[in-house]
Amino acid sequence: MLLFGSISPISQDCDNTLSGTVIDLHDSSLLSGALLIVAGTEQAVQTDVDGKFTLTGLCDGTYSIQVSHPYCTTQGYTVKVSGNTSKTFRLEHHLEELNEVTIKGKAYQNEAKTIAKTKISTSELEDFSNGSLGDALNSLSGVSSLNTGSTVVKPMVNGLHSSRVVIINNGVRMEDQEWGAEHAPNIDVNSIANLTLIKGAGALQYSGDAIGGVIVADALKVPVKDSLYGKTLMNLASNGRVLR
Repeated sequence: MLLFGSISPISQDCDNTLSGTVIDLHDSSLLSGALLIVAGTEQAVQTDVDGKFTLTGLCDGTYSIQVSHPYCTTQGYTVKVSGNTSKTFRLEHHLEELNEVTIKGKAYQNEAKTIAKTKISTSELEDFSNGSLGDALNSLSGVSSLNTGSTVVKPMVNGLHSSRVVIINNGVRMEDQEWGAEHAPNIDVNSIANLTLIKGAGALQYSGDAIGGVIVADALKVPVKDSLYGKTLMNLASNGRVLR
């Protein structure tokens, strides 16, 4: 009887609760989904949609509590519990946010001027509307053609062709003329606004293996406007007065 009487006065009351909220350190906004773990025990709780939590069954004493959140650095706190205790935890909520990066570009801009650059304008391309890309490039100085039949025309720049001459069509490198003499560039002349031949060091901007040069085909840039755009071309051809 004396033993049980001595144990009863020194027994601790472990019905205390620790409640409170987890908020942002900067703007005091409530953080839902934060996880609180009591070190040395199996007790853990997660904040609700209002950022509130409640830990029950705690004794009087000092506890180490770990607070974590998906977008915050995990923090450790020391909390003294005496009866029902309320506590507010503040977390750094913006550590994983990157600084704003603004990228600006212009669809219409002046290109760098190079000495070895030759351009065929839209009006000049219309003269080759019934021909091929190789026929149009033949009008430039230093450009000849490698013909296979009457329609397969490969451009030759300073005696080089195929993989030595890179063709960029509307920002995309074309590979269809590199397979053999019978493969010509698969580009419709009527879909091009202007055609540019770049030779020398200026070709390095587009490709490192363009020894002969780079042919840049730019498509017509239509303004963003509620209207209709287009053009009509008419071609006439003769069979050489051959009667069939």
